[in-house]
Amino acid sequence: EMAGLAETAVASTQTIHVPFDQAIVVAEHRPVVLESVNALQDQGDKLAEVASLLGVAINTSLPE
Repeated sequence: EMAGLAETAVASTQTIHVPFDQAIVVAEHRPVVLESVNALQDQGDKLAEVASLLGVAINTSLPE
């Protein structure tokens, strides 16, 4: 499952329009950026879950 999430995150980030600053400014490219952010968050959440099973605490809280 971890490998699948990593592959999804990598594939998603590789589809982001270059240069990145244009990807977040141009409306048609923003959904790809958001998809990548969500994939990276999913990967991070799973990593924290696995770490917890191993007795390691990882804070996944986002700043306000």
